[in-house]
Amino acid sequence: MSSLSAPKLAAAKLQADLVEPAPRDSCAVTALMPAHILLLEPDESDARMLAGSLEKTGLSVRTVSRLAEARKQIATHKFDLVLASESLPDGSAIELLQPRTVVALPLVILSDLIVEERVRKAFAAGAMEYLLKDGSLLPLLDLRVQRLLEMQDERRILSDLFDENARLAQANQLLKELSISDPLTGVLNRRGFDEAVRREASRAERLRQELAVATFDLDNFKSINDRHGHEAGDVVLRTMGEILLAEGRTGDVMARVGGDEFAALLPSTTLMGAWKFAERVRTRVERAEPLFESTALKATVSGGAALFSESLQSSQELLSLADDRLFRAKAQGRNRIAFH
Repeated sequence: MSSLSAPKLAAAKLQADLVEPAPRDSCAVTALMPAHILLLEPDESDARMLAGSLEKTGLSVRTVSRLAEARKQIATHKFDLVLASESLPDGSAIELLQPRTVVALPLVILSDLIVEERVRKAFAAGAMEYLLKDGSLLPLLDLRVQRLLEMQDERRILSDLFDENARLAQANQLLKELSISDPLTGVLNRRGFDEAVRREASRAERLRQELAVATFDLDNFKSINDRHGHEAGDVVLRTMGEILLAEGRTGDVMARVGGDEFAALLPSTTLMGAWKFAERVRTRVERAEPLFESTALKATVSGGAALFSESLQSSQELLSLADDRLFRAKAQGRNRIAFH
């Protein structure tokens, strides 16, 4: 028999009636929106007494007597608190906490006896509170439940704040990506590329590693727009972006830095490695011939390659040297890569 039954239960009820409840802030109570309690108590007398005490304070209480019933209720309803007798006909209240879920179950365990090992086990499993079922429980229960519900409300507010911060962080990341990306080609824009050059140049200097860059310019691109229209030119630009991404390694940075100008930043790459990369890109562009309205578009590209360690003082000098070599490739007949 539970320790709340018979004479002790009557005495507890009398004590609860005599104890004046703590003043309640009506706004705080309504902020719980609303408070639903699941009471898991196998003893009918104790269940009626506990439920009656809680309902007097305006709480909504649903009572079950077995662990299996509690699990069904928890699976189909949302409860602000679960009050459960520790010893049950079909198990222990602690089993409600196993296995742990992403959202912790707000469980308060009611026990006939305080045993340190049981208390440790309950809190280790994730219980919010552990209360003794004696004559002082009813006067205490209202105050403890009120405080636990306030704690739950605070946790929900914090959880909502964390979720909102996570959403804002994702939105900010998306905005940043949009601000440094070229929507047509899928590679970075000039702003994103400049940021990458500054970052990688600093890293290469600090770690004494090679850093190469290759710049590209589509040959006679204006004639494609004049002959077939700007939509055809967009097809060629997208093809160039796709080729750069396909030829690049993880860690390489590809960008559209002007109308028909592109660049590739190649960490841990020698000058010869940059030239070989640029040659692969040049060859693929020459062979690509993407279709626009059933017309195969022919394009070629010229490029220049440079190495950060070639007596350079800044990342801007690196790009300028690569561009100088690109212009040399143009002057030498186009559709070629210059690297010295």
